[in-house]
Amino acid sequence: MKLIKNKVSIVVPIYDMEKYLKRSLDSIIAQTYKNIEIVAVNDGSTDNSLNILKSYADKEPRIRIVEKTNGGLVDAVYAGVISATGEYICFVDPDDYVAPTFVEFFLNGFNIDNTVDAVAGGISYIDSDNRETQTLLERNAVYNSEEIKNNFLWNEENGRIKEIIFHSRCNKAYKTECVLKFIEDYHATKESSIGEDTIFTYLFLNFSKKIMACRQACGYYYYDNHTSMTNKDYRKILHDSKVTYNNIVMLAKKYGDDDRQPHFLYYCECENARKVALINRAEYNNCIKFLKQDNDYKKAIRFIIDGMEGKKRFIYCLTMKIKLSNIYPIYYRMKYRN
Repeated sequence: MKLIKNKVSIVVPIYDMEKYLKRSLDSIIAQTYKNIEIVAVNDGSTDNSLNILKSYADKEPRIRIVEKTNGGLVDAVYAGVISATGEYICFVDPDDYVAPTFVEFFLNGFNIDNTVDAVAGGISYIDSDNRETQTLLERNAVYNSEEIKNNFLWNEENGRIKEIIFHSRCNKAYKTECVLKFIEDYHATKESSIGEDTIFTYLFLNFSKKIMACRQACGYYYYDNHTSMTNKDYRKILHDSKVTYNNIVMLAKKYGDDDRQPHFLYYCECENARKVALINRAEYNNCIKFLKQDNDYKKAIRFIIDGMEGKKRFIYCLTMKIKLSNIYPIYYRMKYRN
């Protein structure tokens, strides 16, 4: 596939998003940088999404529709990437939207340093009441990918997701030639339905040399559509989390990396399950019982506790109702008396 210089491909993976799709497409079409193609992947939608796409494509020649049977988010992203013809590529999920300067933001970064393989920026969150909060990156910097690939996800000092480059695939633009190097490995994890963006970022860092981080918001608006938490099942989240965990462990072994990042990712997804289970006391107790018996979760907790100094560790364990004797059956008395 011949990539077209200066062209930017925007991949939009779509499954049953008729409620939000027009807003998303309108925001992409309105980009101040005009040399774009919109690769709209219809992943076997059962609602009116495909008809909306066709109506837009009839008026907007920069939209290309890729139709496929339903295969999940990873499969749809893969189909979009291998169909892209732009020198650069970025992603917009169809329930989110972007500022008119979204593409321009990234191209400014590439213009500053074209030796980087990607440019990352901060991200904005919009809640269901249209209130905006921003997650900015830690600082403006150019990172060596090798140096941060095992250290991009979890901040052990404050117990939060790290904001070096952030784990999302949507707050970045990439050189397409770099993405094509790992897209087959990414596609091999297509059973993953949550945490797939962390897998994407991990693979990117294995195949890239440098990434530029721009602290300010890039103009990507993540919309919390609340596919209502009350309709989510913590059991499914735990099951899907284990699938993703197994996939990223497989990749870490393949590339000779340790399993800290996979465990941090697993911990984050299990925490989502725990929060969902909070709506029902009995369900919550069942969730906690499952986690206490899950060796992968307990190993993740060990990694997290190891990174905390004594007081923070005590408060964390108290809040989470964790008995250190359950996590460290033999050595906890000697190691954690402080």
